[in-house]
Amino acid sequence: PDEDRYWLSVGVGWEPVAGVGLDAAFTYILVEDSEVDLAASDLGSTFRGDLSAGYDSDIILLGLSARLWF
Repeated sequence: PDEDRYWLSVGVGWEPVAGVGLDAAFTYILVEDSEVDLAASDLGSTFRGDLSAGYDSDIILLGLSARLWF
């Protein structure tokens, strides 16, 4: 199931010494709740059976990186 989603992201970079960099990023994705209600009597669903479910999703992404350049 898929619904509308909202992305909130922030990142920061730091160069402690020349030629060395550190980066960090955080992303939070809020996915709206979704519902599924399928019946075995629906066209093409005879062998699947009934399916009723609710989904609540949130996603968190973290990123860290180091850079060296000469």
